[in-house]
Amino acid sequence: MTPFEIGLLIAIFIFGNVTGVVATLSLPWLSFNKQPAEREGIVNKTLFTHVERALTYQAQIGQAVDSRPENRKNDHLQAVTQQIKQWTTAIRELAQRIDRFEQDKLIHEDLTTVPQAIEQLQNKLIAEVSDTTRLKLEQALVSRQEQLAFLTQLQETMEQAKIEIDRTLAALGTIYSQLLIGQSANHAADYAKVASRVDEQVRQLREYLEALQEVRLSSSR
Repeated sequence: MTPFEIGLLIAIFIFGNVTGVVATLSLPWLSFNKQPAEREGIVNKTLFTHVERALTYQAQIGQAVDSRPENRKNDHLQAVTQQIKQWTTAIRELAQRIDRFEQDKLIHEDLTTVPQAIEQLQNKLIAEVSDTTRLKLEQALVSRQEQLAFLTQLQETMEQAKIEIDRTLAALGTIYSQLLIGQSANHAADYAKVASRVDEQVRQLREYLEALQEVRLSSSR
């Protein structure tokens, strides 16, 4: 091999590695800067990043399982890849629901105006001498306090749901790590343990979805 050919191979090797590094570094930036329409309808970039991460784990775990030699594959691992699709779907649905609430201008306005309305009603009650008017004010105050309670519950539920998304992503990352370092089918027990935990977390994600819907319907009555 001539010096020119050797130099050419080195150049190709270096260029290939640099290109790979640049591509790897640029992918998160490109995903982060997608327009909302390209982000599964999710405006909040943090929530979208979580969904992208879940989809990446799903794809990588699927590839890792498929690339295993036949003698190292087992039914449990195949089942896990199917479960992960369900988990990823749950993360996406919850992220979309949270995002819709965060973009709801009426909710944000209510969080500001309802406490103000309660304060105004309380001040009027202090100054009001008419029993009939006081009764009306008290009824209005109770309605506003109920509305604020629903809004507070909504906020708390969304924050708890975000935590559950983080926990589920961490569990997916654990499964992926175990899959990479697993050397035999004996690790199936480890996968089963983590998978069972994720199943429980996804059940909670579904419950948060239902809770968000219930609170929203109740607060709009």
